[in-house]
Amino acid sequence: MAGDVAQCIARGSSFRFQDLYALMYQRNIGRVQTDNNLYNPLKPKQFELNVNYRSHNGILRLASSVIQLIQHFFPDSIDKLSPEYGEIDGPQPLVFEGYQANTLFTTDISDKNMKKKDEDTYIEFGAKKRVVGNISDIGLVLTVFEAKGLEFNDVLLYDFFSDSPARSNWRVILSVLDDYSEGIRTFSHEKHYILSSELKHLYVAVTRARERLWIFDEDPEFSEPIRKYWKCKKLVKNE
Repeated sequence: MAGDVAQCIARGSSFRFQDLYALMYQRNIGRVQTDNNLYNPLKPKQFELNVNYRSHNGILRLASSVIQLIQHFFPDSIDKLSPEYGEIDGPQPLVFEGYQANTLFTTDISDKNMKKKDEDTYIEFGAKKRVVGNISDIGLVLTVFEAKGLEFNDVLLYDFFSDSPARSNWRVILSVLDDYSEGIRTFSHEKHYILSSELKHLYVAVTRARERLWIFDEDPEFSEPIRKYWKCKKLVKNE
């Protein structure tokens, strides 16, 4: 059985390999007690698949930073696994600041070249893109839940934080940064529990991209904490 526990975003669902391991072990213990032919309970074996063949390291490092937040605030909600890495490097995700929607969709987004890790050759990822008109004219418009399990060359994460039910609760993220932690409310599992689900949704959203990831919120108030977090870790570029 394989899976990514951070992508469990269906309402009311929760899954960890540690729980599955314990369940299978207890089941085998029960079989030993009722079957005289079984003497040693089988212990399930677990191994990690850490190489991501879909996305490049620019996107994977951003995704890993979201996992770190989940592990920091909600350590029992997912398994602790080694970070994923890709076989190639790539451009950092682009965060748009100071744009309105009507100006964003007439902005040029230039070609990005991808460099193979430890090699001098480059992998070209497509021609120049111009975002014009409205979103529905240039691609699919999907919710995060609808996009789960899919992958796309280019992903625009649009108004994720503005539409998030977490609202001002995102500010607690700044508590993990020494330069911004002063004056931030202390994390409370009960008060900030909505972030457990929202961070998983964010992780699913950013990992849909294979080549380019653009992030835009028309109202920057609620995205400010995560933008500062990513900037401090040097994981994004600003436009």
